[in-house]
Amino acid sequence: MLNRGVVNMTKKNNKSNVDSMFKQIQEITEDKIIHKNIDSMFEQTPEISEDKILHNNIDSMFEQTPEISEQNTPLNFPKTSPIVSSMEGQSIPTIIKPNKEDNMVDISEYSVLISQTKPISMITEKNSKDKRYNDSTPKNYYNNTYNNFNINIKKSRIIYEDCIALGNSRDDIDFAMTREQFNDAIRKGREKRIPPSQVKLTWTCLIEGKHGRFPATYSSVKGTRKKKGSGCSKCSIQNSSIHFEDYTALGNSRGDIDSAMTRNQFNNAIKKGREKGKFPSHVKFMWTCLRDEEHGRFPAIYKDVKGTRNRKGSGCPKCSIQDLSIHIEDCIALGNSRDDVDFAMTRKKFNEAIKMGKEMKIGPNKVKLTWICLKDREHGRFPGAYGDVKGTPNRKGTGCPRCNEIQFEDCIALGNSRDDIDFSMTREQFNRARKKGKEKGIGPNKVKFTWTCLRDGEHGDFPAAYSNVKDIPNRKGTGCPRCSDIFNILCIHVHTAIKYIVSSFLYEIGIKSYSEILVSRIYEDFSWKDCIIDSFLLNINCYLENRILKSSKLLHELRLGGMNLSNIKGFLFDYTADVSDKNINSKIRKYQKKDMLLFIVGTKWKKNNIERVINTIYKNVRVIRYDLFAELIGFKDIFLNKFKQICKIFDNDNLGNDSLEDLYNFKEKLLSEFFKKSGRDLFRKKDLEIILKSLNIDYYSFFGID
Repeated sequence: MLNRGVVNMTKKNNKSNVDSMFKQIQEITEDKIIHKNIDSMFEQTPEISEDKILHNNIDSMFEQTPEISEQNTPLNFPKTSPIVSSMEGQSIPTIIKPNKEDNMVDISEYSVLISQTKPISMITEKNSKDKRYNDSTPKNYYNNTYNNFNINIKKSRIIYEDCIALGNSRDDIDFAMTREQFNDAIRKGREKRIPPSQVKLTWTCLIEGKHGRFPATYSSVKGTRKKKGSGCSKCSIQNSSIHFEDYTALGNSRGDIDSAMTRNQFNNAIKKGREKGKFPSHVKFMWTCLRDEEHGRFPAIYKDVKGTRNRKGSGCPKCSIQDLSIHIEDCIALGNSRDDVDFAMTRKKFNEAIKMGKEMKIGPNKVKLTWICLKDREHGRFPGAYGDVKGTPNRKGTGCPRCNEIQFEDCIALGNSRDDIDFSMTREQFNRARKKGKEKGIGPNKVKFTWTCLRDGEHGDFPAAYSNVKDIPNRKGTGCPRCSDIFNILCIHVHTAIKYIVSSFLYEIGIKSYSEILVSRIYEDFSWKDCIIDSFLLNINCYLENRILKSSKLLHELRLGGMNLSNIKGFLFDYTADVSDKNINSKIRKYQKKDMLLFIVGTKWKKNNIERVINTIYKNVRVIRYDLFAELIGFKDIFLNKFKQICKIFDNDNLGNDSLEDLYNFKEKLLSEFFKKSGRDLFRKKDLEIILKSLNIDYYSFFGID
């Protein structure tokens, strides 16, 4: 139970005190280092004329803000009962992992990858809560953990914090393993060559106390965009049911098979299945073949016989074997229907291949047959299964593998399609690079080719793989690395400026916004890392809660209608220019808390995306666009104009050194204004610790930090 407290916010008018405090803050602030680095960058840049329109627009915005009246605002914490049970589930887009590292950022599109801009420190033996990972641990301990097994498994597929976050997002189950138990399970899985996402972990049922704990893999519990994550198996068995009428109706709907069990036999089969922990849809029933009486009866589960929307239901297994047979006439007809490949086997060789496939228990569709390329005779013949060459309604049939390799013309076309980079290799250089890649066993998509930057001639050429430069559905292709470095610095200035705008606006109405707050620690890449959130707002005066509840537009667009906001202890805000699925997932794993609401604010957004919210499977996480964030905070007058101005500058596609200097000056003026109002820099971790300590609350317990 959290108690009420009173925070008195006063303005310091003594100029000498302000000057001395400002000197102390300048010595300890983290921005001091950034300022020095950026100032040194501008010494080499050309002077900028004073009559630039952009400078005048920004300078005209900084007017003297009204004085702050002293206020006494009673601040009370609401009750902190769990909120997950009242949240509604959301869908998540398909996750596609980029091939580039996080420090390679493309500034030509809004979906970009930015480097870590928050302070990250390794936990030493002195201040670590967990003594298992200290300086006494052998340096080669973790390397041997993976190198001793000859398997290709990513070292950081899932970690302990992923499971905790997944358990927090569910109201029917929770994660029930300690960190040591989790690490042991993952280690044993690797010894058996099982990927971490397929290792059986322990979960507990929250609906029925009698059900207790149960094993399940992380991937099955998480689910996908089209498939809901699994839960307690006993709850699922109790809630699922198939009646005898369903069984007979399915048999009557099929013209090739029919049901072959009485009601008593059906009920006995269901009962035995439940005793063995099987779902009714997975119990084997008896069916009879109507196409051939000699085939008789056969067992099959209800789910397979029924099928799905995208898959036809199964039937008599003996009939299926007859239907799968492939004749040479089918292969010849398929070759004649294609203008790029043709069938290249005699009847004798075809029959021998099918016979050998049957001996090896390989279906006729999967037997490797011989085809020939018609596009280029030098490519010659190649092996391919009939099913692969034929394709399906949703997939084009395969062809000559050499024709599908990257060609010089593909790189030229890709360079012409981009306005920020261009391909800068001759055909001879291209062929030489691809030949060296083949000698080293590197695929054509991964060979580093040479590209040139079109935004700034001084950046020159840079190496990049074709697959990284090319766009894919959920990731923009990479570009010039030097342009990406400039963009990273711009992101730092923009997100710092937003912190000052938010803090100044809320300070005017008597509310403290805390910046750069430690909210969790995660174990990643064999070290402990601090997770620092950009802005944090305690829900002690119900400011954001009332804004959401009183606005039907916000309540509907943020999809918070089914959530009990009075149980929220605080609101977390992280600002990012990268709203890709990979980055969103990473931030959710770092910052998500069960009794807090996390808003990931996208300061860059795709222009063709009219939606202002990106759905996730986590019920207490919202990914929102910057303009929706402004409506949520409630910016007015000069604060709204400043926020719009900085977003307008950052939204420019042609960001360069001029924009870098403009944003830097903008941030410095915001810092100066906030200091004049509050007599100090941003409210940070120590300030929040003092507030919580006055309420007899431990900081680390409040955020659940081990």
